[in-house]
Amino acid sequence: MAVLDKAFAAAEARLGCNLPESFREAYEEGVNRSEPNDLVLFHPVMFRMTDGGVAVGTRGDDVLVLRGEALFVGDEMIAPTLGELVATESSGYDGTDVVEVVCPFCGSLDQITIDASGGSSQTFVEDCASCCHPRVVHVEGGAVRIERA
Repeated sequence: MAVLDKAFAAAEARLGCNLPESFREAYEEGVNRSEPNDLVLFHPVMFRMTDGGVAVGTRGDDVLVLRGEALFVGDEMIAPTLGELVATESSGYDGTDVVEVVCPFCGSLDQITIDASGGSSQTFVEDCASCCHPRVVHVEGGAVRIERA
């Protein structure tokens, strides 16, 4: 670990910025995955400033950019933290979750899709598929709550 700490310190000095502690903690797990897939993390010596952030790896043919704690491909945030991205890539999870909800207007059972890249705490409006009334969807942790808009 001391070697990795030195590599991070050298990268931070060269880049002129500190990397988030959450990124540093998840990095070792990310580079030591037993089943690599399309996520490839660079060694810290290869980190470079780009696109308003720090290029830290590749995902497929695209450069993976760290902005704050979130990871981006181009302008699209693909994960709020490296730990979440590593977990997602390792499990093959597609980044979305379909949940069943009851409409507060008509009482019908409906399915909505939660995009994990929006983070663990989200609020958005989605219309009921049956009655078309707008509903406010609150996501906190893994819990989903629906209310009238």
